[in-house]
Amino acid sequence: MSIAARLSFLRKHKGLSQRALAEAIGLHTSQIKRYEAGTSHPSLEAIKKTAKTLCVTSDSSIFEEDELVANADLALQFHAIANMPDQQQSVTKQLLEAWSSSTRPSAGRPK
Repeated sequence: MSIAARLSFLRKHKGLSQRALAEAIGLHTSQIKRYEAGTSHPSLEAIKKTAKTLCVTSDSSIFEEDELVANADLALQFHAIANMPDQQQSVTKQLLEAWSSSTRPSAGRPK
């Protein structure tokens, strides 16, 4: 779904007219119509205000849900890490940082 279609869907899902959304975020109704028609793209500030008005994250107003989830297994593992005591989280983060920095190509190291 395009950003234009996503914006239209989210607005309608919240039961707002184009005019009501425009007023809530401080734009003219014609600008909302252009966004939803795909003839104009919202600025970051407009995306932020729109997301706040529609009670969604900026990411969810731009991306499809499947575009944001990298891997279900990894998501579960990161969730488990988030629930660990602070000291275990710190050690785990250090291990991940050490591993990820060792796998990233650097300017002085051959790929």
